[in-house]
Amino acid sequence: MLEGQHARLSAAALETLAIVAYKQPISRGQVSAIRGVDVGATLRTLLQRGYIAEVGRDPGPGNATLYGTTRAFLERLGIDSVADLPSLGDFVPAPDVVESLERGLRLSEDPSPGGGGGGGRGGIGPLRRAVGRRGRRVRGMTGGREPGPVDRPGERLQKFLARAGFGSRRSCEDLIAAGRVTVGGEPAALGRRVDPDRDQIAVDGVPVVVRSDLVYYLLNKPADVVTTAYDPQGRRTVLDLVPVEPRVFPVGRLDRDSEGLLLLTNDGVLTQRLTHPSHGVEKEYLVEVDGVPTPQSVRRLREGVRLEDGLTAPARPRGRGSR
Repeated sequence: MLEGQHARLSAAALETLAIVAYKQPISRGQVSAIRGVDVGATLRTLLQRGYIAEVGRDPGPGNATLYGTTRAFLERLGIDSVADLPSLGDFVPAPDVVESLERGLRLSEDPSPGGGGGGGRGGIGPLRRAVGRRGRRVRGMTGGREPGPVDRPGERLQKFLARAGFGSRRSCEDLIAAGRVTVGGEPAALGRRVDPDRDQIAVDGVPVVVRSDLVYYLLNKPADVVTTAYDPQGRRTVLDLVPVEPRVFPVGRLDRDSEGLLLLTNDGVLTQRLTHPSHGVEKEYLVEVDGVPTPQSVRRLREGVRLEDGLTAPARPRGRGSR
C-alpha cells in the first residue's frame, strides 16, 4: 500500500498521527482542537500514506467523520495493537518517542538494502526500546514517570510563539521543527509546554518575552521633536506623542530635525540588546544633503567621525541618486 512513498513524515504529521492513535476514534475537529491548528491537509496525507482510515461517523450533530489507525500503521511500527504504544499523558509524544516513531516509520519505508522496506518490520527495534523504557500504560497523567517537557503544565510552545508575534501556530511549529527555538539553551521539541515566567525561550538566539506590563511603540517621529524623556528647554519630546502610562523611553535617538522610525518601550532587556555596541545591531539612515559628498567626506564616514563623546563607528555610506 505504501510502496513508492518514501518521504519522511513531518513533525506536524507525526503529532497528528499520535493523537489519532491515542484518541481514536476521533474527528478532524477534535484533532484540530488538540493541536491548535486545522489538520485537514495533514489528515489527507496520513490517509494517502495508509496510516489512518475512516472508521465511522460521530452520532452527534453534523455526523463528523471519525478516524483511526490502520493495521498497516501497526505493522510499520512492529507492534500488535495500540496498547503496545508508549503511555502518553496528554496524547502528544515526548521527544524520544517522536524520534523513535519517526525512525521506525522511516526505516520500514526505506527501500534500500537493510532498510526494512517492503512492508517489513524494520522499525521494531526503536519502538520496542521506547516502549520498554516507558512500560505499559498505568494510572496517572504521566504513566508513572516523571513529567517531561511535553507533559508538564504550561502553555504549548507553538501557541506561546504565535502569541508573541512569530506567525501562525503552524509557522511556529515549523520554527521549532527547524531547530531555531531553544528553551533553557536547549533545542525545543514540538509539543513542549513552557512557563513564560520561568523558562528562557529564544528564537535564533534572541530571547522571546511576552509580558503584560511591557509595551512597544513604533513612532514615525516628525521633525521639530526632541528624542529625550525630558527637555529642560520645554521643547516637544517624543514622549508627548505616546500615552503617559506606562512610562517608556526612546531606544536610540534621532536629531530634532530628523524624521523616521523610532522605538519607545519599557523593555530594558530589548533596549540593551539593541543599543549596546557588543551586540552589533546596525542602524540605517537615509540622509538628504546639499550637493554631492566629496570623496574625503565619504572616507571620514567610513573611518569614523570624531565627536565630543568619542569616535563614531565606521559607516558604509552609499549613494541613492539625486533629485
